[in-house]
Amino acid sequence: MEVVELCLLQEARALLGRLEYQRGNVEAALRVFDGIDISAIASKIKITISKKAGRHKLRTHWDSPPMSIHAVSLLIEAMFLKAKALQDLGRFKEAAQSCNTILDTVESAIPEGLPANFGAECKLQETLCKAVELLPELWKLAGFSHEAISSYRRALLSHWNLDAETTAKIQKEFAIFLLYSGCDASPPNLRSQMDGSFVPRNNIEEAILLFMILLRKFALKRVEGDPSILDHLTFALTVSGQLQALANQVEELLPGVMDRKERYYTLALCYLGDGDDLTALNLLKKILGAREDPNCVKALLLAANIWRKEYLCGRRCIIFTQGAC
Repeated sequence: MEVVELCLLQEARALLGRLEYQRGNVEAALRVFDGIDISAIASKIKITISKKAGRHKLRTHWDSPPMSIHAVSLLIEAMFLKAKALQDLGRFKEAAQSCNTILDTVESAIPEGLPANFGAECKLQETLCKAVELLPELWKLAGFSHEAISSYRRALLSHWNLDAETTAKIQKEFAIFLLYSGCDASPPNLRSQMDGSFVPRNNIEEAILLFMILLRKFALKRVEGDPSILDHLTFALTVSGQLQALANQVEELLPGVMDRKERYYTLALCYLGDGDDLTALNLLKKILGAREDPNCVKALLLAANIWRKEYLCGRRCIIFTQGAC
């Protein structure tokens, strides 16, 4: 009886805290959420989730879950709203810890991952997805870069039943963080994958891999296209010296993803940087053709730069630019 009363009390506090947070009373909501002792009922939450996921078949009336899945959903939501309240108050580390508790609780209950449509009849799945997406942002705000990286990897490598758009958003944010944060991350631990699979050795390689995955998703129409991905990938491949790889990615883009003139110019830069001046000139000729833009300033300047680089190439440049005009 005491256990039942304890669970009901926690549920009541979760409801009151949600009401206060929805009213904008962040501090009052936080005081209510602080009164919820998750540790006291954590085991019951885990058992309920485990049974809901089908890990233990119900055999008798006495084997029923200790809590309803709706009660669990309510308490998980309270933990998430507590993290949001702490974030609103600028207490980012505490917010991250609260958010992390949600994922630890669920993951320990079903370490093999969430089954399809888990918690679809309540807000549990929705809350979990929000927590997975929020946690890396909280660690970044708190100034813990390595924890943020671990949270991003956890979000992408664990089975959380994220929809395609949310997964793509997390992949993009993670890749951008790897590329520009200045944090020297250790390589991901992917030993459990098949032998021979590619394992990134540093931040840039991991970012490039994520950007390439996103480009493939765009090409297959699995998620809505995002032109900025190609800009970030161009920068990543350029700083890593992999210009031929960049050229291959640009050449594989479907029509309409990138402006044709910009595509030729980017390819020309790639081949020029890779030492293939003749191919670069042929691509510039396509831009300066009568059907494209004969007066394209940046294409003419790049051709002039090749001319300065080598006299023989300069003669070719004069021939094709006269023909283009």
